[in-house]
Amino acid sequence: MFIHFLMDKYFFKNENRELNFVLFMGVFFLFPSNNMALIIFNYDLFSMLFAVIAIICLSVLIKHHDNKAGLLAVVVAMFAAQEKLSASPILLISILVYVYCSYQHSNFFYVPDVKKRLGMLMWYATIAIGTALSVSLLSYLIVGMARGGSLPPLKGLAHPLINWTWPILGKLSIYQSLKAEPIFHVFIILAELLGVVLISEFIRFIAFRLKNKKGIYYLTDYFEKYNYKFVLFVFVSTLLIGVIGNFFPPETFIDPIIPVAPGNYQPPTFNRMAGHYGASGLIPHTLFYSMKCYAVFFDALPTVFVLLMIVMLLFLKGRGASIWWFVIGVSVLAVPLVYGLTLTPAGMRYLNIPLLLFLLFLLYLFDKLMISRNLRTFIIFITIFAMFLEVMPFAPVHGAFRPVWCNFPDEFNLQPPVGRQRSGAWRGWGEEIMIAGKKIEQMCLQKKANCDDVRLYYIFPGDWLDAKIPVKVLSMLRNELRFTKNDYYVITRSAFMYDGIKYLKFETVRPPAHKKKNPLNFDVVPPEFVINYRGYHQSWIFRGDQLKPKSET
Repeated sequence: MFIHFLMDKYFFKNENRELNFVLFMGVFFLFPSNNMALIIFNYDLFSMLFAVIAIICLSVLIKHHDNKAGLLAVVVAMFAAQEKLSASPILLISILVYVYCSYQHSNFFYVPDVKKRLGMLMWYATIAIGTALSVSLLSYLIVGMARGGSLPPLKGLAHPLINWTWPILGKLSIYQSLKAEPIFHVFIILAELLGVVLISEFIRFIAFRLKNKKGIYYLTDYFEKYNYKFVLFVFVSTLLIGVIGNFFPPETFIDPIIPVAPGNYQPPTFNRMAGHYGASGLIPHTLFYSMKCYAVFFDALPTVFVLLMIVMLLFLKGRGASIWWFVIGVSVLAVPLVYGLTLTPAGMRYLNIPLLLFLLFLLYLFDKLMISRNLRTFIIFITIFAMFLEVMPFAPVHGAFRPVWCNFPDEFNLQPPVGRQRSGAWRGWGEEIMIAGKKIEQMCLQKKANCDDVRLYYIFPGDWLDAKIPVKVLSMLRNELRFTKNDYYVITRSAFMYDGIKYLKFETVRPPAHKKKNPLNFDVVPPEFVINYRGYHQSWIFRGDQLKPKSET
């Protein structure tokens, strides 16, 4: 609501207020990455919303020369960066933009004495970074009070300001030991302080050098005239990269399940795993991974958004659109490339900030369109309806969402792949326990199953809170197992992909002849039912009497 309030107050036109509210609320709560963030409340929701609010506040600062909005951007960006690393660059951008705009709005911007200018820049930079650290200190004290006086480690105060170094330096073996040293924190903060000052002064230098150049006015006029076409070119280009990235290379191999071949590039690990493509070196691997990052980005966009963006940029004209919002739009489309070049793990929930900013950019452009109210109403209805039809089959978590054009071959859809993954393929995150439980509950109510003393075993931890039947939710790795008609075993795709299936203590009553990789014989003993999303099998649920304790031999 606060995001809509800011957009409505500062950027949307009054004549479209009611329609903008309907469109905003309709698409905001159907947007897949937003629904994912609502589930991961502390990390994703806070970081995503605060980071986007910070960008909107920066937009207010630039449009209305409101330095208070810039300082508010620093505050909320700090809250966002405390929650998740992906918001750390937003914090740095907020600090830089606040410092430069405050400098530009002051009389010192035009003072010829460079020492006075640098002194004022240092003052603004100190205010910005000091404000960010004050927010961190406040959070630190609040957490301590909530813990009954048990304060967290003091060294975590500066983490939001230094976490952006992980994608760049995290591959170094000494990074973790460096990050634990307070002197490293001090060094990075001082480097940021100096960097913000020098970058701001450099921007001033460039601005003054180009001030009286005819070329810069020609370039500015040219961009204002063709900004729609420029964004269209960037959007279509990155869209093509994303579409190709879904199918070439078709699969990502997981090392050490499928080890990197000798002589091929060994990528850095994340959670002791490394995705690879059989690339011979760093450059081809980075190229393939960058394509996969764009695939992740566009796989998270409903098809109607892609079509609406192309139509708006290609056929329709807007009015009163700010260049700053076009900068935001192009920057958002560059984020997957940054992830690719730095080999930073990319997924829908890791790209939720640029995805939400893309949504706001689309809504901003739609508000500026010169179309009749009837046509605007019709487009809003079609957009929400089409989005509902495409998104709802992936409820309730929406992590499994993929657009209608992104489909997998039956071999991947139906069979559990060991050590292989595809872009847009959701492996489950515990929600399958509730989904399986709802299905079992339905079977019980229809008298198709016995509901006395039901046990639901899981691999990936989760819970089922609103069960209407007596059920025990248990770990199949830590609890004693039972094999009756009242027992159900939820086997997720993650168990196969990460080769965790070998740790299972059971097998199907007729195990496969070669069960080294899979003790479950799907061909002879099919599961009781599956959890699938538009043909993609995410989990297999076996009844207890279909299984038996694994043979020791």
